[in-house]
Amino acid sequence: AITALTAQNTKGVQGVMGVSCEFLEQQILSCLSDIRADVVKTGMLATAEVVECVARAVGRHGLIKWVVDPVMVATSGHELVGSAAVAAMKEHLFPIAHIITPNLPEAALLLNKTSQIEGVDAMIAAAKLLARMGPQWVLIKGGHMEGGMCSDVLFESSTGSVTVIEGRYVPSDNTHGTGCTLASSIAALLAQGMPTIDAVTKAKHYVWDAIRASCALGLGGGHGPLNHQYVTAHWASPWAERSLLRAATPMYRGRMVDYSVYAVTDDGMIAAQGLSLAAAVEAAVRGGVTVVQLRQKGLDSSVMLKAARALVPLCRQYGVPLIINDRVDIALASDADGVHVGQDDMPCADVRRMLGPHKIVGVSVKTPQLMAQAERDGADYVGTGAVYPTSTKDTTAIGLAGLSAVCRAASLPVVAIGGLNAANCGETIRAGAVGVAVVSAVFNTPDPRAAAQALVQALAAAR
Repeated sequence: AITALTAQNTKGVQGVMGVSCEFLEQQILSCLSDIRADVVKTGMLATAEVVECVARAVGRHGLIKWVVDPVMVATSGHELVGSAAVAAMKEHLFPIAHIITPNLPEAALLLNKTSQIEGVDAMIAAAKLLARMGPQWVLIKGGHMEGGMCSDVLFESSTGSVTVIEGRYVPSDNTHGTGCTLASSIAALLAQGMPTIDAVTKAKHYVWDAIRASCALGLGGGHGPLNHQYVTAHWASPWAERSLLRAATPMYRGRMVDYSVYAVTDDGMIAAQGLSLAAAVEAAVRGGVTVVQLRQKGLDSSVMLKAARALVPLCRQYGVPLIINDRVDIALASDADGVHVGQDDMPCADVRRMLGPHKIVGVSVKTPQLMAQAERDGADYVGTGAVYPTSTKDTTAIGLAGLSAVCRAASLPVVAIGGLNAANCGETIRAGAVGVAVVSAVFNTPDPRAAAQALVQALAAAR
């Protein structure tokens, strides 16, 4: 149902014209009396009368979950509703809402705060105060926070449980409608019967990927739109070099796989730094690692399985795939996201047959011929190297020329392997690789997060 018409572009909102309550109620009745609904999501409700009309019209049709996005300020900063409408939302919608989804400025306005809400602790405190207004769940969106990570806080009123959902900040001007997209995605997933925490997490991942996929669009002079159809349609434009992703970005679990910073664990290095495996991996992911490979040579299966089962939920929390080195059985038992095999391991074709079509399979190759074979056998990406001599892998270096030869012949993403760090990784990108696989550059340091950030910056400078 349309509650208001707006005159707006990427630079801002130039005008708002409300719809009469009679016609708004007629729209709602037309839908719910025929198609019905399990979840209703609200957006901009410009006046108190409109808020009351929506609550009354929907309320007549029984138990429907409400996702209330208290839209008050546009992405451009333009205020969309007045104080009376805000008061009406608190009175009529919040007490019946399944979840409310304010961003930081909206949360501050709802709580009559004159200062900004800064940091996760302040977001948790604000969520608890908003929960007193009646909603079952409160999601405070942290996309307006400063820094390299965007933290969203999800609070459950009945239990007091707090879930912090984190994602890396994506620099993009094309963020028009991200809040509406997130709330709509949550509503769609709740309507499918998904638990609230899972629905919010999956919706955030979807929006994050949509922002990444939209970076290349140079449309308008302000905040451009999202590419909601990025799974099937990747925009190309004269501004494509700004994109963080290539046009043929591979997909996994309905999400784009970013192979740019591929970190391979090493238990000895991590222990030498006084860190646990989980702590080192989480720090690396928070620093910008986009894929994690669990590599534990010579350990008992039970030990490796325990490690994999600990890392799977940790990596999923950040939307980062966990790949298991060599061990198909460990990947299956832990529900990891895929397996990477070398030329002396189980053949790729057999790995693909065992894992099925929906897991990631990577193969180490040195030549264009091996790359072609990997593609025929069902690989999703190849790791090529060693580019430079390395102490972590007993293999002959192929140099940048060898890497370039594979990249020129490749139709799969090529991840450069071997002797790479922030100082030399840019050379592999210029040779055609989509990313770099590193071990010591991340895990042989006391601060994996800072090390990963250095790699991200070096790769960005090379693109």
